[in-house]
Amino acid sequence: MKTRYLMLLAALCVFTASSAFAQKAAGLAINPSSINIGTFYDGITLTATGSIPADSEVVVRFLGATSEIHLKQVGKVGGLVWMNLGSVTFKDAPAVCIVSSAVDFNHLEANNLRLTGLKNSMRLDAQGDRNDDVFAEFIKLKKKEGLYREMTGNITYAKAANGQKTFRALIPLPSRLKPGTYTVDVAAVQNGRIVAHAEKTLEAKLEGLPALMSAMAFNHSILYGVFASIIALLAGLGIGLVFQSKGAH
Repeated sequence: MKTRYLMLLAALCVFTASSAFAQKAAGLAINPSSINIGTFYDGITLTATGSIPADSEVVVRFLGATSEIHLKQVGKVGGLVWMNLGSVTFKDAPAVCIVSSAVDFNHLEANNLRLTGLKNSMRLDAQGDRNDDVFAEFIKLKKKEGLYREMTGNITYAKAANGQKTFRALIPLPSRLKPGTYTVDVAAVQNGRIVAHAEKTLEAKLEGLPALMSAMAFNHSILYGVFASIIALLAGLGIGLVFQSKGAH
């Protein structure tokens, strides 16, 4: 009898723990599930929906694959002449990093999820000891390119129920998106801690004329060169006609 009681108690504990874990789980769905980069692609808006614990806030990140990025350090010599001062390599740098929060980032106390948190996951090989300045300039450059971004106001919540609340995030993706695998990462943050997490991957691929040009460049380089020259010639003629028509008025 005592043994049966202990088994029942253990089962109840497991069930309670499983229920608590389920409450802390994060759900995630994305639309579209893949991205087609065609001739007229100029960026799209990705929709991410899901659920998180009701007493947490959501941070949604759109991340590209990591790689090494090599840059030159430029500065003034003697306060007069701009020159290359050395080279710098950023290792494990994501190609794209768009971070969205439902509330002001300063209220989350989760700096590792922000752009500044990339410093903890990236490795930096640079000449000199001004690594903080170099990293800050790198973030500035990527922001200017439209590949790194922090934003709020693009996430909405529905009314909480059963300890969960659903969210909807509208994430604008850059026009400079390259083909490859991307990750949508969702973190539920409570008092600076991640209490639930979910992620999904999606593929971005070329289609139409960009896909044809890419295939030519890799498989038929001579034909690609001829085709590219023809396109450049036609573009030049088109621009010339436009300026001539404007000059005629």
